[in-house]
Amino acid sequence: MAKVKVNKSAAVREVLAKNRNAKPSEIVAALKEKGIEISRGFASVAKSNYRRARSGRKVRATARAYRRARASSNRDGSLDELTASYRDALDAKRKELRAELAQIERRLAAL
Repeated sequence: MAKVKVNKSAAVREVLAKNRNAKPSEIVAALKEKGIEISRGFASVAKSNYRRARSGRKVRATARAYRRARASSNRDGSLDELTASYRDALDAKRKELRAELAQIERRLAAL
């Protein structure tokens, strides 16, 4: 009889959907009741990935710009280009955060 394959990461996500603040040991215990064996380390990594995925695209875009800048600077070795690209990414993020803050202030003023 063949083993049934279980997507352990999906199982961890299901547990986290029910209890966002579950600790890795609680996740392991909940899955053990369902007959799924995982380590606390696996639960911790899966929880971290789950939270990172839920955090949104904005963080990833800034990180992507930083990695792109580093990769291009590694090719030609120009530290000035690296810092300029990173500075541009930070400026874009700063502008985005200012817009969000202004929107929040407008909402608070409307209350």
